[in-house]
Amino acid sequence: MSDSPRLVSLRIGKRTYPVRTTLEASQIRRLETLLDALAIEEEPGTSQEESLVLMALKLAHAVEKARNGLERLSGREGES
Repeated sequence: MSDSPRLVSLRIGKRTYPVRTTLEASQIRRLETLLDALAIEEEPGTSQEESLVLMALKLAHAVEKARNGLERLSGREGES
């Protein structure tokens, strides 16, 4: 990761946004792949706003599921 942020184009759903980031190009491609995977189940005709909300919910669910798995592995299940 570079120290100084630069402006890149990041495709999220149906649009591309200018984003200032320190991520490397390969990390940005991985992020776009993740976002594509989150958006793949959506119905045609879904607005960008609806797509973003659904993606955020899916991502929050995946993070919570990962957190629970890590807690189980560390023996700290149910502490938070």
